[in-house]
Amino acid sequence: MSATVYAQTIKEYKTEKGESLRDVAKKFDISYKDLMEANPDISRWPKSNTLIKIPTDAPKLVKKIKRPKDRRPDSKKDLVNASAQDSMGIHIVKPKETLYSLSKLYDVEMTTLIKDNPILTFDGLKIGQELKVPYKEPEVLEASKNHIVKEKETWYGISKLYGVTIEDLKLANPNFAIEGLKIGSVIEIPVSNNLATQEQGSGKSNENSHTISKGETLYSVSKSYGISVDELLAVNDTVVVDSLVIGTVLKLPKKVVESVVVSTASPIYKQTPVFYKYYSHKDTLAVVLDKYNMSLDSLKSLNPSLDSLVNNGGKMLMGFKKTHQLFGNQEWFKDSIITNKPIKAMVMLPFDFKKNDTLSQEILFANSSALPTIVSDFYLGAEIAIDSLKNQGINVDLKVVDTEKSVDSIYKNIAKYKAMEPDVIVGPLYSSNAIYVATQFTGTPVYYPIYSKKQSTFMNSNLIKTATEKSLFEKEILAFIKENRKGQHLLIVGLNENRNELLKLKNQLVKKDSVGKVLADDVSILTLSKGYIAKSDFLDKIKLDKPNWILIADKNNVVTSDVFNNVMSLPKENKYKTPVRILSFEKSDYIDKLSYESLFRYHYTYATDEVEYREIENKSFEQSYLRKNHQYPSYHATRGFDVTYDAVLRVLKSKNGGKGLYDPSYRSKTAFVYKKGELPTKTNQAVFVNAIENTKQGGLKIIRLR
Repeated sequence: MSATVYAQTIKEYKTEKGESLRDVAKKFDISYKDLMEANPDISRWPKSNTLIKIPTDAPKLVKKIKRPKDRRPDSKKDLVNASAQDSMGIHIVKPKETLYSLSKLYDVEMTTLIKDNPILTFDGLKIGQELKVPYKEPEVLEASKNHIVKEKETWYGISKLYGVTIEDLKLANPNFAIEGLKIGSVIEIPVSNNLATQEQGSGKSNENSHTISKGETLYSVSKSYGISVDELLAVNDTVVVDSLVIGTVLKLPKKVVESVVVSTASPIYKQTPVFYKYYSHKDTLAVVLDKYNMSLDSLKSLNPSLDSLVNNGGKMLMGFKKTHQLFGNQEWFKDSIITNKPIKAMVMLPFDFKKNDTLSQEILFANSSALPTIVSDFYLGAEIAIDSLKNQGINVDLKVVDTEKSVDSIYKNIAKYKAMEPDVIVGPLYSSNAIYVATQFTGTPVYYPIYSKKQSTFMNSNLIKTATEKSLFEKEILAFIKENRKGQHLLIVGLNENRNELLKLKNQLVKKDSVGKVLADDVSILTLSKGYIAKSDFLDKIKLDKPNWILIADKNNVVTSDVFNNVMSLPKENKYKTPVRILSFEKSDYIDKLSYESLFRYHYTYATDEVEYREIENKSFEQSYLRKNHQYPSYHATRGFDVTYDAVLRVLKSKNGGKGLYDPSYRSKTAFVYKKGELPTKTNQAVFVNAIENTKQGGLKIIRLR
């Protein structure tokens, strides 16, 4: 029950610079809603010196909050034991919290939160807001151990390592949950008293059905039964791909599957826009927001001209519907192991034993990016690949060659190497050495294992470039921008010495009107001044009154950090009115230092040849490497495994008729596509356009956009 005393007198107040109506309401200790009712024609973010009416008798609300009805079957029996958790509490909104995260935190629907807090309907979620939420007794977690965060570790990886949920980890480490994980941080590993997750079974019900358990996806279910996602969807036509619920019973197709090692594409989603036809004379914004479970901020980010749509009517973009797809619906590389033919493999790396044997281990491996560390890690990964192949019954004879740094060592011993008659060569690392080896072993495939700027000059038909050309990264990002930029201002940022290249990019990406005239202020260019991007220069180039896409055109840590720092420091009044997407042709080292929360906030989008957008289903490589070397594999160790494993299997295909020799494949983290259209090629064509986004079930994740 509530009673309201309405204001009888009014006084006036002039706003200060940057002051919002909410700030004014707090200053005069009055209701924000009544302040808005007293000033119906004033914007929520008025200009400075705007005259505002202040009700002097602030409305006093006397509210009695009813306890939610207990709908449990035995609620009458438990009525005597009703506790504080059946009443309402207050939650103060913190930075980086969303309506979705709050609904999960308090185990309540987002629509219920909006109904209990009408302010969300017209003002969205703001830091410092006081929201009514169901009172939740905090779950008791007792600490059992600590963990030191290592390079490239994520919340997901740590949760799997210790068998706890991501939510429990973040509850036990609230500071890191807000700021993100950092290398060297010590986090607490909790042990949950809630045994429900431990008591869940594998989910397999019987021969003809499967019950979804926590953390399962259509892809993981399909892999456990040796079928494709398409086959699973064919017999479950009512299933919504991105909305699986624990306890859902899936039908299984009647199919006998042979036991083979299979690599298939992970399911991805094609996004189709969803529109709502808004009629200004009969629709209300509050009803539309409630219908689609959206906040006003979310709707504004999708519709920059929302005020005009509300006043005049029109099509509102409400979001995107996800439709299931596989990699162009093509079947990926199936590794049907044939063991009757032996393989002679040779790995050629610049160990430089003569020189390095005189150095201590501490000096030799002091720098993680130095050549000895790279070579050692790559070899350890390749060694795991050979062990894995042998465990599957393949007869592999491995020869390891120290090429040293110059071609002279290879030249002196070339007759000895030829006598070994290798079927496949992985290496050397130096491009000049690789060209010489490919020239000497004309009938043997030579897999160049890393990326080199010189690889575009390779002419040998048997020299296979396992790393994708960087020009393909640029091509895919530019295509993504051309296809998806709809009205957003584009800001291209780079080094001043590359200004001519930036101008070429501008000419490629600028939009034209119906008669072919270039649109004014559609694309802008910003370069570093005195070695950094000045805030004034950034604010001068970016458009604060509309959404912006920012393309980082140089793989440079200074450029990347300056872009993110300037976007993060946008004026408070523009952070919600100026949505930003940051793109780059490839990731710089600086990106790895940022949390997923920061990257998601700006929908960071980039190109890569790594299969990052999908969870690694087969973690045997990581586990084998950890057992053998007592540490997780580095990038180069993973590269050594992927290149060696893939090279040997392709040669095996060649020895057994050549079927599927050029088919696409992915290994632990790397994709290999040796086809350009329908024609075989010697250069890896794998390119993915990925972004950091917030998924319904998995939280912040890397997803594939293109």
